[in-house]
Amino acid sequence: MNDVSKINLLFAISFLLDRDICKNGFREPDYFNNEIDREIRITLGVDLSDRLKNENSQHIIAKVGGARSSNELET
Repeated sequence: MNDVSKINLLFAISFLLDRDICKNGFREPDYFNNEIDREIRITLGVDLSDRLKNENSQHIIAKVGGARSSNELET
């Protein structure tokens, strides 16, 4: 995570989780040194191993619905 400020990191998380921010996509100033040909990839991992006991984990699973990349949590 070179050249990432705290505010940029928080914006990246907001980009993933806030529908209003995400719908606008990336703009040129969002790229380091305005290098718009470089791919921006943001990955967020969430540990839901407690999903059978934790109501918050169950709520997250219910909210993401079809956005998941696999059905591994269907147990």
